[in-house]
Amino acid sequence: MLPLTLPLDRTLAEELDTLADLDLDVFAEHIAYAIVGVQLGSFADVLNEPDQQERVLREARRRSYLREELAERLFADAAGLRSNLLEALSECQSSFFDEYWEQAHGRLREASDKLVRRLAEEPLATVFMSLGPASRFERSPDRVVYDKLQHAVVNLATRHCLVVPSLQSYPHVLIKVERRWPVIVHAPVAPADDAQAPSLALVKSRMSILTDPQRLALCRHLAGEAITTSELARRTGMSAPQVSRHVGRLRDAGLITSARDGRLVYHRLATDVVMRLGFDLMGAILR
Repeated sequence: MLPLTLPLDRTLAEELDTLADLDLDVFAEHIAYAIVGVQLGSFADVLNEPDQQERVLREARRRSYLREELAERLFADAAGLRSNLLEALSECQSSFFDEYWEQAHGRLREASDKLVRRLAEEPLATVFMSLGPASRFERSPDRVVYDKLQHAVVNLATRHCLVVPSLQSYPHVLIKVERRWPVIVHAPVAPADDAQAPSLALVKSRMSILTDPQRLALCRHLAGEAITTSELARRTGMSAPQVSRHVGRLRDAGLITSARDGRLVYHRLATDVVMRLGFDLMGAILR
């Protein structure tokens, strides 16, 4: 859902028209990347190559039944899936997006203009490092490194890059690297935080719980998506009972949320709670 050609400042309706006209094989390729969520090679001919379809289904099955169902729908009727997606996005536009955009557009435009000025006045590496706290500059060759679960190397001398200020991605820097398109970097814009500060005892409890390296490892995986206990065990190498105990402590402290889907329970990091820990501690000390 980003402009593929100039002009960049287009309406959602214009972007939906572009998506509707996109070559179906290209649409299917990038839906497959979204379903899988990790780098597993190319899906450039996923509608016609059984091997590519099997890779998508296998990884989707590991992640959730919903992902597997979505992959099966893609392979059975890609055009129908796109039609359903366009219909859902159009309904979102009329239901809430237009109103939300009226509130958010000015703030995002301000963030965009500021970023353009900085790119003109400051070194490129300095600007990219400032997009998120989990970044560093390294040499030989000169590069900016973001601490992410997946590994990818992007040479901006040979690729276009589109930086998009985002209220929805906060507090994460999201980087999307796919062939055909420019590299997409979602630069977080901090929202207003009106949440009531928790007690000092709760803040201390949350910080103590996060000192455990295994719980931190679980949090890294849960920051990007909702995951079951068994899938967390597979990814981290811990036993399911170990994961269950750690998840219980994190949930009791309000650091993760859990939701049941059928017979499975999915967990996800409460990123807003974790991001507020430092502010909450200072607020509790000063009260």
